[in-house]
Amino acid sequence: MSPLKRLTLAGIALGIIANGALAADLTEPVTPLADWGGLYAGLHAGWGWADVDYSVEEDSDFWRPPQFEGFSNDADGPIAGLQAGFNWQIESIVLGLEADISWAGIDGGFNAVGLPNTNYFFNADSEIDYLASVRARAGLTWDQVLFYATGGIAFTSIDTKIISDWSGNIENYNNSTSHIGWVAGGGVEVKVTNNVTGRLEFLHYEFGEDNFSVDRGYVLEGDVDLDVNVLRAGVNVLF
Repeated sequence: MSPLKRLTLAGIALGIIANGALAADLTEPVTPLADWGGLYAGLHAGWGWADVDYSVEEDSDFWRPPQFEGFSNDADGPIAGLQAGFNWQIESIVLGLEADISWAGIDGGFNAVGLPNTNYFFNADSEIDYLASVRARAGLTWDQVLFYATGGIAFTSIDTKIISDWSGNIENYNNSTSHIGWVAGGGVEVKVTNNVTGRLEFLHYEFGEDNFSVDRGYVLEGDVDLDVNVLRAGVNVLF
């Protein structure tokens, strides 16, 4: 057989083998992407840490020694609440909107006894009543796992409770203020079944400076600056 015929037969054989392999590949099942689209709702619980800084106005009617310009409370405690949202999926990209509200037991106090050049005391306790937000989400899926970032507008309320003795008489002051700020974070969500997921996420809240005023005979006025970090786990049902 001539070299040309041998080369021709070899080419035909290779073509048959290649076509067979391609046909085999085309018949192999393709694993579909996990479906994250649609409405969902669920529960979450976790722990929060907060830094609450109060600055007292110099012209406040509330008498204070010159050394007292403000106070700061480090607060922490549990949170628990509900979330609901909607996802849009484009291939492996998932976009969504989510709203949530959490009951918060985050509190902490500041105690000053025998302030410089005084015999008076000042005790203040701050408690965050709730945390709520409306956030956008954007993520990527990998098999049954969704990695996402999130951010949006946040809401909270702080109760400030003060016990003081500036003038020889013990006074009690209570005040509640609402605040609006922003929140950002991220997390990972895993499909446990086709319509049940579990998640772990971290959120950072910033509420900036806002006015506060405590009035009971005297007036304590100033600004409060609040930021909160939250680590929480949750479960969702997809509808």
